[in-house]
Amino acid sequence: MIRVAQAIFDLVKTNSLQINAKGAAQVMDDLGTGLATDRTNQSYIMISQFEVGGLLRREIPSLASHYCPSKPSLEVYAFMNYFSDYTKAAIEQQELGTARRCFALADRLFRNGDRMVRSLIENVFVFSFSSMLNCEQEERTHIRTLIPVTLYALYMKQVNRAGV
Repeated sequence: MIRVAQAIFDLVKTNSLQINAKGAAQVMDDLGTGLATDRTNQSYIMISQFEVGGLLRREIPSLASHYCPSKPSLEVYAFMNYFSDYTKAAIEQQELGTARRCFALADRLFRNGDRMVRSLIENVFVFSFSSMLNCEQEERTHIRTLIPVTLYALYMKQVNRAGV
């Protein structure tokens, strides 16, 4: 995907493709994160489980140093746990801007991820909300405002299903 984005950018630079610089940067960003729209059928390219590790490394550079399993298929599981722990640590350290960005990124992964990515967001990241919200009512209410509606609805579904 990155090669495709670079090729488009090169075409723009040589004026072989009529698109402005801002548009080229958007295309590169979209293709690099798997969020591009296919103009022929208007369907979204899904973020695959193999892209999640790279996306999280780009968005949260401190995750880049974490251990990565030798099998690429296992990387997504490890990074989803690292991502959950990182978000929880941001909340505990009152870094609410960081926590807000993490929740927004998780929401983006859930909305644009393939079936595996969506499942991991729901079963690892959202599942960890109980430990993130294990605090006083006032703080819990404030943290709740950071969580996108889609993810909070998944959390409530989990809580109600568990009968908690």
